[in-house]
Amino acid sequence: MSWTEQYFRPDESYWHNRSDKSWISVDEVEAQKHPLPDTQSATVAVEQLKKFSASGSPFFLAVGFHKPHLPFHFPSRFLDLYPIESVKLPDNPFAPVNMPEVEY
Repeated sequence: MSWTEQYFRPDESYWHNRSDKSWISVDEVEAQKHPLPDTQSATVAVEQLKKFSASGSPFFLAVGFHKPHLPFHFPSRFLDLYPIESVKLPDNPFAPVNMPEVEY
């Protein structure tokens, strides 16, 4: 490794293969018990920013987020931003011609 600090890898074991659905909204209680991987990464990134900025030395921090990638796991509160009655389906419900099946 060429980094000065060990890289962080979120624990995804709780969320791995939770459902056969392509998305799951996660309520606050479950998210508190089992933080989503991107929440774990963001929390560690904030901790590292505080640590490195306090040192007064220049630093570089790279943070990788997993989403948007299937399956989508997200906090339920985001559903409030898009009430179901405001969501409109596309006029053409068909996938593009020759689109790989993995993309459906």
